[in-house]
Amino acid sequence: MWPMTAVPPKYKESFIVTCVDKYCATIEFFKYLRSGKNFSEKEEKGDK
Repeated sequence: MWPMTAVPPKYKESFIVTCVDKYCATIEFFKYLRSGKNFSEKEEKGDK
């Protein structure tokens, strides 16, 4: 997946979708960091 590969997307629409996907993933990552959860903690489900 671009930019990990040397070949960029062929169409400009593909480039836009890739950029928006990277942006959304980055926002979600930083929201997760701000929530104070550890990466090593497993999320517990309500099934006890």
